[in-house]
This record gives sequence, C-alpha cells and structure tokens, in this order.
Amino acid sequence: MELAMLRRFRGHGLRGSVGVSAARAVGVVIGLLTSVLLARGLGEVARGEFAVISAWSSVIMQFALLGLSSSLPYFVALHPEWAKDLLRRSVRITTSAWVVVSGLIVIGGIIGLGTTLQQMGAAGMLAMLAVSLATILLLLTQSAALGLAKISLFSWSDVAARVLTGILLLALFAFGIQSAVLAGWAMALGTIITVVGVRAFIGGSNGARGAQLPISAITELRYGFRAWVACSLAAFVTRVVVIALASGGDSAMVANFAVALSVVETLAAVASSISQSRIAFMTQAVKSGEGVRGEVLRTCALIGSITLAMAACVYFTAPFVMPYVYGISYSQSSDALRVMIPWLVAIPLASVFQTLLAAQGMPWLATLAPLLATIAALVFIAVGYPIGIKGSSWAVSVSSGTFLLGAVAACLIRRKNSHPPIGVRAV
Repeated sequence: MELAMLRRFRGHGLRGSVGVSAARAVGVVIGLLTSVLLARGLGEVARGEFAVISAWSSVIMQFALLGLSSSLPYFVALHPEWAKDLLRRSVRITTSAWVVVSGLIVIGGIIGLGTTLQQMGAAGMLAMLAVSLATILLLLTQSAALGLAKISLFSWSDVAARVLTGILLLALFAFGIQSAVLAGWAMALGTIITVVGVRAFIGGSNGARGAQLPISAITELRYGFRAWVACSLAAFVTRVVVIALASGGDSAMVANFAVALSVVETLAAVASSISQSRIAFMTQAVKSGEGVRGEVLRTCALIGSITLAMAACVYFTAPFVMPYVYGISYSQSSDALRVMIPWLVAIPLASVFQTLLAAQGMPWLATLAPLLATIAALVFIAVGYPIGIKGSSWAVSVSSGTFLLGAVAACLIRRKNSHPPIGVRAV
C-alpha cells in the first residue's frame, strides 16, 4: 500500500495543480467581475457597508473554524475511507463553535462594544452570520475533497460559488435594489447551494454512522489549533485593518481599500491554491518516508512564475484599469493595489512552506511565520505611520514579506529537528 501510494505521488507531478491554477484563473475573472458588479451596483456607501459585513464575517469564520479546514485534509489523506465521517464530525464541531462566537459578537454589538457592529444593525448582523456559516461549510467540504486528492472538485467548487453569487447579485441589481444586506444574503445562498452540490461527491465511509473514528476529536482539534494560528492570522490582520478604517467613518476610503484588497487576495488565491492542492500528496510522501524537496521546488517554480507575471501586470495596468472598471470614485484603489503587490508575491510562496509543515503534522514551528508577520504589522503601525489607505496597504505588504521569511525559516528549523507527523505512528 505504501509503495502504491508513493508511485501515485511520483507519477502525479504538478499536472493536477496546473488544473487548479486554470480553475482559479477562471475564478479570478468571475471574482473581479463580481467585485465590479458590487462596486457599481451598490455605490460607495453601500459598498463600504458590504465590506464591513464581509470583514466581520471573516472574523467569525476564522475563530469558529478552529483550524479544522486545515486538519481535515490531513487526516482524510491519512484515512480516506473515513472521509464522510470526518467531514460530518468537523461540521458538528465548527457549527457549535460558530454559535458561540456569533453569540459573543452579536452581544458585543448590542451592548456597544463595536461601533461598526452597531452601524450594521440587526439585518446586517444576520447577513454577516449567514455569510460566515456558509463559508465555513464550503471550506470544510473543499477540505475533505483535498484530502481525497479530488483537486478539480476543490478548485471548481470555488468557481461555482462565485458564479451562483454573481447570478443572484445580477438579479438583485436588475430590480434596482442597492442593499449591502441583501448582497450578503446572495453570497450566502450561492455558497450554500455549492456546498450541497460538492458534498454529494465526497466519498468514503468505513462503518455505520456514529462509529468510532481512527482519529479522536481532541487530536483533530490539537492539529487544527496549530493550523489556525499558522494559516489564518495573516488574513485576520487584513480584516482588522478594514474594520479599523471603518471606525474612522470614511466610507469612501474603506470602499477603495476593500476593492484593492479583494483584487490582490483574489489574484494571490490563484497561486496559493496550487500549494494547497498538494497537501494530500505531501502527506502521503511523508507517511511513506519519501522526501518532498522536489515537490517543493517544482511548486515554488510554478507559483513564482505565476505571481511575478501577475505582479507585473498589476503594476503597469492598475492606474488605468481600476478607475475605468470600477469607476472614477475608486481611483485611490489603484495606488493601494500597487503598494500591496508584495502580498501578491510573498503569500503564495509562503503557502508552499506552510503546506509542507502541514503535511508533516503542523508543528508549532508553523506559527513562527504569522507571529512574525503580526509583530511586523503592529510595529509598522506603532512607529506612527499615517493611518490611511496607503499606510494600511504598506502595513499589509510588510507583514506579508515577514510571513514568507518566517515560513522558510520554520521549514529550515523543522528539517534539523524532524519527527513523525501527528497520527502516523498509529497508522
């Protein structure tokens, strides 16, 4: 079994990941079209409100996931026959956490702990909760597909969610409705429909429902917590920046920054998804005792080529494309986008090394990169750089470069202090 697994790993190469890149490229086009649709269909004020709803949804999602979107593909790769059961348990755990986190945030908004929450109102909070839960369910379903090495299912499900959301938004704006709340519900509905479709293709069930799984919930949560700190903190920082800008009351600035951030994150997702798609193969190689150096080098070369091409395109076209596509009121977004180019290059490359650490059992060393990135962002802000759209963009870029250096350093340290990944001894 080990030799067969190793042959599949060697023979697969990066062919499946090239397909991931193609799917993500399609997703980029659809995502950018949706972003333009939101900017023009909602207007500056409502687009800023939608950015706040999305930012708070992301905060809830990051805390409620408990890192299980990273632990699930790892354990499914180790035990593919238990895929459905592992997915079912992860959904129960994260849904329970979502209820707790959502309750705390809503209560905080009611008693006045967050001005942006109060501005959203009850309808905005409900849309925020719907978006966060739908996103959690989609991420978990995609994670199970990754563990089964169903790479096309992982990548094209994101495209499907974007297409459905875009169709619902078009229907909304066709009736002249400019509502950030209803736009949020459209996003949630499109995502949920995709979840139902993808879930039907997740296979693997080794026993009756409720049977004892080969991996305990505590082990999965322990891995998940390490993964959460290692993989989610950088994205969390960007959402905090959006919320901080919103607290200043300048909706136009929030809208411009949000548009630029959505573009750079969408483009970075094209390359990052390639390294994410390698988790099953890296895990199998580690389990078989095979080195993954060649896999890492090939993935970095492919990702580096893609990100440098996208970075050059963004740098030279942003000043002309952004105002033309989104409207003249979003002209500031082009400057912010150019400042955030380091994020576009650094984060996808860092994801390769974070994925390698994940395949090795996600040691505590994986927390080094986001910890350094967070410290760098806080120090950058603390030295007194002017708060604004450019200052926020520079903070994001500085943290991304530090994240990459930390991820590489963690892998180098890991190589000198290697030990079997979580769960391998029991297999």
